[in-house]
Amino acid sequence: MRAACCWSGGKDSCYALWKAMSQGHDVRYLVNFISPVRFGRNAFHGVRHELIRMQSESVGIPIMQRETTWEGYERTFREVMNELRNRGI
Repeated sequence: MRAACCWSGGKDSCYALWKAMSQGHDVRYLVNFISPVRFGRNAFHGVRHELIRMQSESVGIPIMQRETTWEGYERTFREVMNELRNRGI
């Protein structure tokens, strides 16, 4: 099954990715939400967006990184899910 994995850059998302892949899922994208560019950090853990991109490159899975605020998170999340659906995920 083609899938995407929400990616915070932390150990839990890394474990979720490993678990999905070990169960035979074809993970095509990592999905990450960052705070506005002036801060440029992961919306949940504060990891810099450059480090998230390096992690994506390291595992060889493209990242879908979107900027959002807490107030706009649900809307942005839905947009990303629709985009993934349109890509067959």
